[in-house]
Amino acid sequence: MRAGPLLAAALLALACHAGAALARNQLGSRDAVVVDPQKSYIFYRTDQRLPLRLLREVSPAQRTAWELERARGLERARRAYPGRLREWQRLQAECRGSQAPACLNRDPERPVEPTEANFTIPPPELGNFLDISAGPQFTRDGEDYTYLMTVDPGSYIVYGQIVVTSQAGGTGICLCMGSVRFEAPAGRIVDLGELRYPIAEALAAGQTVNPGISPLTSHAIVPATDAMARPDRLAGLPVVPAEFRAADKMPNYFGVQISRLAAMPGVLGYERDRVIDLRTGQPVAP
Repeated sequence: MRAGPLLAAALLALACHAGAALARNQLGSRDAVVVDPQKSYIFYRTDQRLPLRLLREVSPAQRTAWELERARGLERARRAYPGRLREWQRLQAECRGSQAPACLNRDPERPVEPTEANFTIPPPELGNFLDISAGPQFTRDGEDYTYLMTVDPGSYIVYGQIVVTSQAGGTGICLCMGSVRFEAPAGRIVDLGELRYPIAEALAAGQTVNPGISPLTSHAIVPATDAMARPDRLAGLPVVPAEFRAADKMPNYFGVQISRLAAMPGVLGYERDRVIDLRTGQPVAP
Protein backbone atom coordinates (compact mmCIF):
# COMPACT_ATOMS: atom_id res chain seq x y z
CA MET A 1 0.00 0.00 0.00
CA ARG A 2 1.52 3.28 -1.11
CA ALA A 3 0.20 5.81 1.38
CA GLY A 4 3.13 8.26 1.12
CA PRO A 5 1.88 10.49 -1.75
CA LEU A 6 -1.66 10.51 -0.39
CA LEU A 7 -0.46 11.45 3.07
CA ALA A 8 1.73 14.24 1.66
CA ALA A 9 -1.19 15.63 -0.34
CA ALA A 10 -3.47 15.48 2.71
CA LEU A 11 -0.86 17.29 4.79
CA LEU A 12 -0.49 20.09 2.27
CA ALA A 13 -4.23 20.56 1.76
CA LEU A 14 -5.02 20.56 5.47
CA ALA A 15 -2.12 22.83 6.34
CA CYS A 16 -3.00 25.44 3.73
CA HIS A 17 -6.68 25.37 4.67
CA ALA A 18 -5.96 25.65 8.40
CA GLY A 19 -3.59 28.57 7.95
CA ALA A 20 -6.07 30.51 5.83
CA ALA A 21 -8.96 29.91 8.21
CA LEU A 22 -7.11 30.77 11.41
CA ALA A 23 -5.43 33.94 10.13
CA ARG A 24 -8.72 35.80 10.65
CA ASN A 25 -8.44 35.10 14.39
CA GLN A 26 -5.12 36.92 14.71
CA LEU A 27 -5.76 40.29 16.36
CA GLY A 28 -4.14 43.45 15.02
CA SER A 29 -3.31 46.84 16.50
CA ARG A 30 -6.85 48.22 16.01
CA ASP A 31 -8.83 45.17 17.09
CA ALA A 32 -10.78 45.33 20.31
CA VAL A 33 -10.12 42.48 22.74
CA VAL A 34 -13.35 40.90 23.97
CA VAL A 35 -12.78 37.59 25.74
CA ASP A 36 -15.14 34.87 24.54
CA PRO A 37 -15.68 32.39 27.41
CA GLN A 38 -15.80 29.55 24.85
CA LYS A 39 -12.44 30.48 23.33
CA SER A 40 -8.84 30.75 24.50
CA TYR A 41 -6.17 33.27 23.53
CA ILE A 42 -2.41 32.97 23.06
CA PHE A 43 -0.19 36.02 23.62
CA TYR A 44 3.58 36.48 23.35
CA ARG A 45 6.34 39.00 22.79
CA THR A 46 9.22 38.84 20.30
CA ASP A 47 11.76 41.03 18.54
CA GLN A 48 11.49 39.11 15.26
CA ARG A 49 8.67 39.29 12.69
CA LEU A 50 8.49 35.56 12.05
CA PRO A 51 5.62 33.08 11.79
CA LEU A 52 4.93 30.55 14.53
CA ARG A 53 3.23 27.19 14.08
CA LEU A 54 1.52 25.46 17.01
CA LEU A 55 -0.01 22.00 17.17
CA ARG A 56 -3.14 21.41 19.24
CA GLU A 57 -2.97 17.96 20.76
CA VAL A 58 -5.63 15.46 19.79
CA SER A 59 -8.66 15.43 22.10
CA PRO A 60 -10.30 12.17 23.23
CA ALA A 61 -13.27 12.93 20.97
CA GLN A 62 -10.98 13.46 17.97
CA ARG A 63 -9.11 10.25 18.74
CA THR A 64 -12.35 8.27 18.91
CA ALA A 65 -13.59 9.72 15.61
CA TRP A 66 -10.25 8.98 13.94
CA GLU A 67 -10.24 5.37 15.16
CA LEU A 68 -13.76 4.91 13.79
CA GLU A 69 -12.78 6.39 10.41
CA ARG A 70 -9.69 4.19 10.28
CA ALA A 71 -11.73 1.07 11.05
CA ARG A 72 -14.17 1.96 8.26
CA GLY A 73 -11.33 2.62 5.83
CA LEU A 74 -9.68 -0.69 6.69
CA GLU A 75 -12.94 -2.55 6.07
CA ARG A 76 -13.35 -0.85 2.67
CA ALA A 77 -9.76 -1.70 1.76
CA ARG A 78 -10.25 -5.34 2.77
CA ARG A 79 -13.37 -5.63 0.60
CA ALA A 80 -11.54 -4.09 -2.37
CA TYR A 81 -8.39 -6.21 -2.02
CA PRO A 82 -9.56 -9.42 -3.78
CA GLY A 83 -10.58 -7.45 -6.88
CA ARG A 84 -7.30 -5.51 -6.92
CA LEU A 85 -5.35 -8.76 -6.62
CA ARG A 86 -7.28 -10.43 -9.44
CA GLU A 87 -6.73 -7.40 -11.70
CA TRP A 88 -3.00 -7.45 -10.95
CA GLN A 89 -2.80 -11.18 -11.69
CA ARG A 90 -4.69 -10.69 -14.96
CA LEU A 91 -2.33 -7.96 -16.11
CA GLN A 92 0.69 -10.01 -15.10
CA ALA A 93 -0.51 -12.86 -17.30
CA GLU A 94 -1.49 -10.67 -20.24
CA CYS A 95 1.53 -8.42 -20.17
CA ARG A 96 4.33 -10.95 -19.83
CA GLY A 97 6.78 -9.87 -22.52
CA SER A 98 4.36 -7.29 -23.99
CA GLN A 99 5.35 -3.69 -24.80
CA ALA A 100 1.75 -2.46 -25.07
CA PRO A 101 1.19 0.98 -23.41
CA ALA A 102 -1.28 -0.52 -20.92
CA CYS A 103 1.35 -3.01 -19.87
CA LEU A 104 4.16 -0.49 -19.61
CA ASN A 105 2.04 1.76 -17.37
CA ARG A 106 0.77 -0.97 -15.05
CA ASP A 107 1.73 -1.09 -11.39
CA PRO A 108 4.40 -3.84 -11.14
CA GLU A 109 3.97 -4.27 -7.39
CA ARG A 110 1.70 -6.99 -6.08
CA PRO A 111 -1.09 -5.47 -3.96
CA VAL A 112 -0.52 -5.89 -0.23
CA GLU A 113 -3.40 -7.32 1.73
CA PRO A 114 -4.65 -4.64 4.16
CA THR A 115 -4.23 -5.57 7.82
CA GLU A 116 -4.54 -3.83 11.16
CA ALA A 117 -0.76 -3.51 11.22
CA ASN A 118 -0.14 -2.03 7.77
CA PHE A 119 -3.25 0.04 7.00
CA THR A 120 -2.69 3.80 7.32
CA ILE A 121 -4.70 6.98 7.03
CA PRO A 122 -3.52 10.54 7.75
CA PRO A 123 -3.00 10.95 11.53
CA PRO A 124 -5.68 12.75 13.55
CA GLU A 125 -3.56 15.78 14.41
CA LEU A 126 -3.23 16.97 10.82
CA GLY A 127 -6.24 19.26 11.14
CA ASN A 128 -4.93 20.75 14.40
CA PHE A 129 -2.08 22.93 13.18
CA LEU A 130 -2.42 26.62 13.97
CA ASP A 131 -0.40 29.38 12.34
CA ILE A 132 0.40 32.76 13.82
CA SER A 133 1.68 34.76 10.87
CA ALA A 134 4.29 37.53 10.87
CA GLY A 135 1.45 40.04 10.62
CA PRO A 136 -0.73 41.54 11.83
CA GLN A 137 1.00 42.31 15.10
CA PHE A 138 -1.06 43.04 18.20
CA THR A 139 1.36 45.86 19.11
CA ARG A 140 4.60 47.20 17.72
CA ASP A 141 7.15 49.44 19.40
CA GLY A 142 10.19 49.80 17.19
CA GLU A 143 11.51 46.26 16.75
CA ASP A 144 9.48 44.89 19.65
CA TYR A 145 6.29 43.07 18.71
CA THR A 146 3.46 41.30 20.48
CA TYR A 147 1.01 38.80 19.01
CA LEU A 148 -2.46 37.72 20.13
CA MET A 149 -4.39 34.83 18.62
CA THR A 150 -7.86 33.45 19.29
CA VAL A 151 -7.75 29.64 19.48
CA ASP A 152 -9.83 26.66 20.50
CA PRO A 153 -9.18 25.58 24.10
CA GLY A 154 -6.84 22.63 24.47
CA SER A 155 -3.25 21.54 24.93
CA TYR A 156 -0.76 23.04 22.46
CA ILE A 157 2.81 22.20 21.43
CA VAL A 158 5.21 24.77 19.98
CA TYR A 159 5.91 23.10 16.63
CA GLY A 160 8.23 25.59 14.94
CA GLN A 161 8.62 28.40 12.44
CA ILE A 162 6.98 27.02 9.31
CA VAL A 163 5.13 28.38 6.29
CA VAL A 164 3.17 26.02 4.04
CA THR A 165 1.96 27.05 0.59
CA SER A 166 0.41 25.14 -2.29
CA GLN A 167 3.27 26.26 -4.56
CA ALA A 168 6.36 25.65 -2.43
CA GLY A 169 5.10 23.17 0.16
CA GLY A 170 6.66 23.57 3.61
CA THR A 171 9.61 25.82 4.46
CA GLY A 172 11.10 26.72 7.82
CA ILE A 173 12.18 24.88 10.96
CA CYS A 174 10.41 22.17 12.95
CA LEU A 175 11.21 21.69 16.64
CA CYS A 176 10.95 17.98 16.01
CA MET A 177 13.72 17.01 18.44
CA GLY A 178 12.20 18.59 21.53
CA SER A 179 9.80 21.35 22.51
CA VAL A 180 7.22 22.34 25.13
CA ARG A 181 3.48 22.02 25.55
CA PHE A 182 1.03 24.21 27.47
CA GLU A 183 -2.68 24.35 28.26
CA ALA A 184 -4.91 27.04 26.77
CA PRO A 185 -8.04 27.06 28.97
CA ALA A 186 -11.34 28.56 27.85
CA GLY A 187 -11.92 32.19 28.75
CA ARG A 188 -8.23 32.90 29.42
CA ILE A 189 -5.40 34.74 27.66
CA VAL A 190 -2.30 32.55 28.00
CA ASP A 191 0.92 34.57 28.20
CA LEU A 192 3.81 32.55 26.71
CA GLY A 193 6.37 35.16 27.68
CA GLU A 194 9.03 36.11 25.13
CA LEU A 195 9.86 34.09 22.02
CA ARG A 196 13.44 34.44 20.88
CA TYR A 197 15.21 33.21 17.74
CA PRO A 198 18.94 33.06 18.66
CA ILE A 199 20.22 32.11 15.20
CA ALA A 200 18.09 34.75 13.45
CA GLU A 201 19.16 37.35 16.00
CA ALA A 202 22.82 36.50 15.47
CA LEU A 203 22.47 36.75 11.69
CA ALA A 204 20.61 40.06 12.02
CA ALA A 205 23.50 41.36 14.12
CA GLY A 206 25.92 40.56 11.31
CA GLN A 207 27.45 37.45 12.87
CA THR A 208 28.49 34.51 10.73
CA VAL A 209 26.44 31.47 11.76
CA ASN A 210 26.37 27.97 10.33
CA PRO A 211 23.02 26.64 11.63
CA GLY A 212 24.18 23.04 11.14
CA ILE A 213 27.04 23.30 13.65
CA SER A 214 26.23 26.42 15.68
CA PRO A 215 25.69 25.99 19.43
CA LEU A 216 22.83 28.48 19.07
CA THR A 217 19.28 27.16 18.83
CA SER A 218 16.66 28.26 16.35
CA HIS A 219 14.00 28.94 19.01
CA ALA A 220 13.99 29.84 22.69
CA ILE A 221 11.26 30.85 25.15
CA VAL A 222 11.62 33.05 28.20
CA PRO A 223 8.52 32.27 30.32
CA ALA A 224 6.29 35.15 31.39
CA THR A 225 7.13 36.98 34.59
CA ASP A 226 5.53 39.88 36.46
CA ALA A 227 8.36 42.10 35.22
CA MET A 228 7.35 41.65 31.58
CA ALA A 229 5.18 44.50 30.32
CA ARG A 230 1.81 43.80 28.75
CA PRO A 231 -0.10 46.06 26.35
CA ASP A 232 -2.64 48.38 27.96
CA ARG A 233 -5.43 46.71 25.97
CA LEU A 234 -4.96 43.58 28.09
CA ALA A 235 -5.38 45.43 31.39
CA GLY A 236 -8.16 43.97 33.51
CA LEU A 237 -8.52 40.89 31.31
CA PRO A 238 -7.97 37.29 32.52
CA VAL A 239 -4.31 36.84 31.56
CA VAL A 240 -2.47 33.81 32.98
CA PRO A 241 1.16 32.75 32.48
CA ALA A 242 1.66 29.58 30.46
CA GLU A 243 2.56 26.49 32.48
CA PHE A 244 5.09 24.77 30.23
CA ARG A 245 5.90 21.07 30.21
CA ALA A 246 8.50 19.24 28.17
CA ALA A 247 7.28 17.67 24.91
CA ASP A 248 8.98 14.75 23.22
CA LYS A 249 10.09 14.34 19.61
CA MET A 250 7.51 14.97 16.88
CA PRO A 251 7.20 13.88 13.24
CA ASN A 252 8.61 16.22 10.61
CA TYR A 253 5.33 16.32 8.71
CA PHE A 254 6.43 18.98 6.22
CA GLY A 255 9.94 17.82 5.38
CA VAL A 256 11.63 20.99 6.67
CA GLN A 257 14.84 21.59 8.63
CA ILE A 258 14.69 20.07 12.12
CA SER A 259 15.87 21.59 15.37
CA ARG A 260 14.84 21.68 19.02
CA LEU A 261 13.76 24.32 21.48
CA ALA A 262 16.45 25.71 23.74
CA ALA A 263 16.53 24.13 27.21
CA MET A 264 14.30 25.85 29.78
CA PRO A 265 15.32 25.81 33.47
CA GLY A 266 12.98 23.64 35.52
CA VAL A 267 11.02 22.58 32.44
CA LEU A 268 12.99 21.19 29.50
CA GLY A 269 16.43 19.66 29.22
CA TYR A 270 18.35 17.19 27.09
CA GLU A 271 20.68 14.22 27.54
CA ARG A 272 22.23 13.89 24.09
CA ASP A 273 19.14 13.23 21.92
CA ARG A 274 16.78 12.40 24.80
CA VAL A 275 14.21 14.98 25.90
CA ILE A 276 14.18 15.35 29.70
CA ASP A 277 11.29 16.61 31.82
CA LEU A 278 13.19 18.68 34.38
CA ARG A 279 10.21 18.59 36.75
CA THR A 280 10.87 14.87 37.26
CA GLY A 281 14.39 14.45 35.93
CA GLN A 282 13.11 11.64 33.70
CA PRO A 283 12.86 11.28 29.89
CA VAL A 284 9.57 12.50 28.49
CA ALA A 285 7.07 9.77 27.65
CA PRO A 286 6.44 9.57 23.88
